[in-house]
Amino acid sequence: MYLASSGIVSGQQWYCIWPAVVLCLSSSGTVSIQQWYCIQPAVVLYLSSSGTVSGQQWYCICPAVVLYLASSGILSVQQWCCICPAVVLCLSSSGIISIQQWYCIWPAVVLYLTSSGNVSGQQWYCIWPAVVLYPASSGTVSVQQWYCICPAVVLYLGIVSDQQW
Repeated sequence: MYLASSGIVSGQQWYCIWPAVVLCLSSSGTVSIQQWYCIQPAVVLYLSSSGTVSGQQWYCICPAVVLYLASSGILSVQQWCCICPAVVLCLSSSGIISIQQWYCIWPAVVLYLTSSGNVSGQQWYCIWPAVVLYPASSGTVSVQQWYCICPAVVLYLGIVSDQQW
């Protein structure tokens, strides 16, 4: 999707900068992250002035990531949770994300990260929004494969096709 000069995208007042940010256009045509957001690919949630989204304290950045809104309505990267696609996984009170405390459905398979650091079910898992790692055949996470640093920089070790991820 692209933002037309008129401020209209496909007849609607919003557009998506994927995969990191989904922005809405206010009635004045200006971009604002304080307005409403879209859960890819189709569901739109409205962020009211009270700081809630459809009655809940979260909004969508991309299909697998939800940021939690503080009571003040201010977004904080230290308050985000992962929803994949239905289970909300919050951060600890310290604000630190622990790879031993969550799992990701990405894009469709539930992957459980055991305390030993192994991934069960599939040979890869997602740590969002920072990195996507592909584990070695042993099931352990290996940085010798490929990974993505979102939202802008893609790094790889080995052959990675842009049609694969």
